[in-house]
Amino acid sequence: MGADALCKNDGSDEILEFGPGSSDDALELGPGSSDDDALEFEPSDKGDEKKKGDRLIRSLNALGLDTGEGIKNCNNDISLYRELIGLYAKESTEKVHLLHEYLEKGELKEYRVVIHAIKSTSRTIGAPRLYEMAKKLEDAAKEENRSFIDSYQDVFLEMYTDLAGMFYSVLDMEVQELEA
Repeated sequence: MGADALCKNDGSDEILEFGPGSSDDALELGPGSSDDDALEFEPSDKGDEKKKGDRLIRSLNALGLDTGEGIKNCNNDISLYRELIGLYAKESTEKVHLLHEYLEKGELKEYRVVIHAIKSTSRTIGAPRLYEMAKKLEDAAKEENRSFIDSYQDVFLEMYTDLAGMFYSVLDMEVQELEA
């Protein structure tokens, strides 16, 4: 296994390969991807774009994202995926504030709308754990199960804000590399 390989952290033996150590000019997208899902890059003028994409994918895979699914959901457009990751991070502070506010006021319908948005976006970017947790919180809000929400919201919000913060770090690192 080369330096540009990553083993899934789920007990399986699946190895993801990407970057300069790969056998061709395709970028493997992570869990659940196949050869058909690989993004093709032209090796000529687009060497810098491929390196930039490789670093982004490696960083996001390391955070536990299914980047293959996320990029596929963005019409295989890494720039669009990068933009969506940035928006996800940027909007997180406001969404966390709204969730707290609606819960304090007992406004579970409004709470449900916000958690639904987080659920949908989490699925779109390839964050299955957050998607599943948000789905359970959304279902609890629909059923007016305040006890469940109170038990799991803090864990969910910690995961959500941590991921958003890591997105800022990954994207900031990418900006710094472009400026260097």
